[in-house]
Amino acid sequence: MLAKKTSKKQILLPKEVDKEFPYTEYFYFTVKERKIILMPVKITPADLTG
Repeated sequence: MLAKKTSKKQILLPKEVDKEFPYTEYFYFTVKERKIILMPVKITPADLTG
């Protein structure tokens, strides 16, 4: 699969990748050995009751 970095430094996930993570809004990424690694992240609110 091919993705293009825009002038605003954004990368759009290809449809095939997006289908694998239908309810994921956030990804954590790292760079290792010149490879970008994306991991899906689930954000949950902090417990406000203490």
